[in-house]
Amino acid sequence: MADTGREDGRLWIDSLYNRVGRQNLLNWYNILSIFSGIALLLAFSAFSHYLGYPEWEGNNIIVILSMSLILILLFLGIPYVMNRSRYAFSFPGSHEPGPSNNEALKSLESRFNQKKDRNIIIILVILPFLFLNIIAILQSGTIFYGKGGTSAALLLDIINYGAGYLILYLFAIVLWIVYVISETLRDIRETPLRNTIPVDVNAIDNLGGLGALQEFILAFLTYYFVIVALLILSYLPPGGIWSYEMLFVVIVFLTGIFFFLPNLGAIRKLVRGKIMEMDGKINKCVKDERDRIQQLLSDPTTPETTNEVSRIQNLITFYQDQHTHLQELYKNNPAFSIRTIAQSFAALLLPVLAFMIEVTSQISTLMATVQGWLPPPP
Repeated sequence: MADTGREDGRLWIDSLYNRVGRQNLLNWYNILSIFSGIALLLAFSAFSHYLGYPEWEGNNIIVILSMSLILILLFLGIPYVMNRSRYAFSFPGSHEPGPSNNEALKSLESRFNQKKDRNIIIILVILPFLFLNIIAILQSGTIFYGKGGTSAALLLDIINYGAGYLILYLFAIVLWIVYVISETLRDIRETPLRNTIPVDVNAIDNLGGLGALQEFILAFLTYYFVIVALLILSYLPPGGIWSYEMLFVVIVFLTGIFFFLPNLGAIRKLVRGKIMEMDGKINKCVKDERDRIQQLLSDPTTPETTNEVSRIQNLITFYQDQHTHLQELYKNNPAFSIRTIAQSFAALLLPVLAFMIEVTSQISTLMATVQGWLPPPP
C-alpha cells in the first residue's frame, strides 16, 4: 500500500482546492471555476457576432451552453467529490484510537495518490479524439479557420479545441475517480478489509451507520450522469448521432451503469451480511445452550441443576428475542430502497432525454435537407 502521507502523486486540482479553497465560503477557486465557464460562453458569443459564425442560434447555443456548464461542473465537482468520498469512507469510529477502522480510507487515499492508473485513463480518453481531430484537420482544415482564413478565426479554433480537450481531460479525471471508488468498494466487499468496517445493525439509518457512504454514491451517480447528459448536448452539431463523439458518450454512459448499479446495493449487502453473521452466532449459542440443558438433565436433579436450567432457558429466550429482532432488521433492509431506485432512475433518465434531443435535432436537420431536394409544389 502506498504511503498516504506522500503528495507526489496527488492530483493538482485536489491540492489546489485544499490549499486555497477552504479559506471562506466564496473562495478564489470557486470564483475562477465559475468564471472559466462564463468566459468560454462570452468568447463564443463575441466571436459569433464578430465573425458571423458560429451562428448564435438553435443548436449552437445549446452546444456552447453545455460546454460552459460542463467546464464549471467539472472544476467545482472534482475536488468536492474527492473530499466527500474521504468523508464517506471515514466510517463511524475510524478517528478513534484502536484497531484499523480507517483501513478503507487508507485504501482510498492510496489510490488517489497513484499516478499510473490516472494517466492511463486520461490517455485512453484523449488519444482517440486527438487522432481523429488530426485526421479531420489534414483532410479539411480546422473548423473555423477553414471558413474565414483570418487570425480571429484561428484564435476561435484554438479556444474551441483548447476548451474541448480541457473538458475531456477533466472528465477523464472523473472516470478515474469512478475507478478509484469502485476498486475501494471492491476491497470492502471481497477482502479482509470488510472485517474492519464497523457495522451497527441497530443504527437509525437502517444502513448499519454507513448512510454517509450510500448518500455519497447516490450523489456521485447524479453528478456523473448530469455531466454525461451535457456531453451529449455538447455534441449536437455537426457530429450527428453516428459519430465517435456519440460512441464515446454511449461508452461512458454504460460505464456509469456498470459501476453505479452494482455498488448501490453494496452497502446494504454489507449490512445484511453482518445481520446474517450475527444471527448465525446467536443460533450457535442457542444450540450450545440446549446441548448444555440436555447434559444437565441427564445428571441427577439437584437444586443447583434446576437453577442452572432455569437460567439457561431464560438465556435461550433472550437469544430467540434477538433472533426475531435480527429477522425484522433483515426484512427492513432490502437490497435496494424505493428512494434509491427512484433517484437512480431519475439520474439515468437525464442522458436518455439529452439523447432524445440529439435524435430530434438530427431528424429535423434531415427533414430540412430532404425538403430542400424536393421540387417546389406547382
